[in-house]
Amino acid sequence: MNIEQYKKMLREFGCVVTRNPACELHHLLGGSVNDIMRPEDRPSTARKINDWFQIPLHPTFHTGDQGIHKIGVQTWETKYGEQSQWLLWLMKQTGVDVWEMSGLTPWNAEGEDDETSDFYDARSAAIERMRIFGGYQ
Repeated sequence: MNIEQYKKMLREFGCVVTRNPACELHHLLGGSVNDIMRPEDRPSTARKINDWFQIPLHPTFHTGDQGIHKIGVQTWETKYGEQSQWLLWLMKQTGVDVWEMSGLTPWNAEGEDDETSDFYDARSAAIERMRIFGGYQ
């Protein structure tokens, strides 16, 4: 699989938060991403992270009113789940190991930890908030 095939797969997968097929690809940045990337591989304002490290987001959650680029990484991750956990979840759903494909090595090579269940709780809570407050546009 090459990067273009992977990006096509992500677009077809739909938003990780809502599974809405209308989505944009978001390059992971800051927040929890800094916990999984080696310092020399972390994205900065001067450069994007490797193209394999993207998640599909509905425009509302990417650049819209609830978007990570609008409300900030820390607030977004608190409300909708950590980007690093979405990446882990997406890797499990697609069967694509972005670490292997990118040639990068995780900062903590020990693998999954006990926080995964907290992530699924955060995802469920985010979906419930969307249901109560009218979802996404």
